[in-house]
Amino acid sequence: FDATGHLAAQPRAVFDKLPQNQLLTMKMDVPEAWLMEPVTAGHDLDNIKLSAVTQASIYARFKISKLYVQGNCDEQPSGQPPRGLQLALSTPGLGRTVSDTLVMANLGYFQLKAMPGTFELNMVPGRSTELYGMLGGNGLDKGSNGSFAMSVDSFTGRHVALSVKKKEGKENAQLLEVPEGSKLNLWGRL
Repeated sequence: FDATGHLAAQPRAVFDKLPQNQLLTMKMDVPEAWLMEPVTAGHDLDNIKLSAVTQASIYARFKISKLYVQGNCDEQPSGQPPRGLQLALSTPGLGRTVSDTLVMANLGYFQLKAMPGTFELNMVPGRSTELYGMLGGNGLDKGSNGSFAMSVDSFTGRHVALSVKKKEGKENAQLLEVPEGSKLNLWGRL
C-alpha cells in the first residue's frame, strides 16, 4: 500500500525453481468457511505442467463465491439426528430459496451456502414439515411464519445448532420411509 492507503501494486506470489515435468495444482488455502472459485485463469489450474507453459508466469484471479453456514441438527428429546431432514435458507419476506440441504446421519451435520446478509432458516415443505416442527437453536430468532431468522455477518462463516421435534401423532413415523401404497415405492411402480 502507498502512503494514502491505496493498493500500490497488484498482489502476487512468486515461486522459483519449481519442478518442470511434474503435474501441479494452483489453489487458494483459505478458511474452511470460504467457497473459492477462480474468476480468471489462463490455464487449467488442476493440471499445470510447467514444461508446457509458454508464458513467463501463470495468472489466476479468485473470488469468494459463497460462505458456508454449517451446523448440527438433533431431534428432541432423543438427541438423535433427523437423517434426511430437508432444510432451506431463504430471503426474508420473499421466500426465495438461496440454498437447501439434507441433514446427514453423522452427528446431524448440514451445510448451506450463502453470502453475508439476513436469511430465514426453515424446513422444505413436504415430508419434513409433515413430521417435524422446528424448536430453534443458537443464534436463531423465531420468525412469525414458523421459520427462524439468522444472519451471516462474518467471513468466518456461521455454525448453527438446530433442534427439531416430531409433531404429535407422528412420533413413530420415519422421515425417509415411503408411505404404503405410494406410487413412489418400488411395488407401487411395478
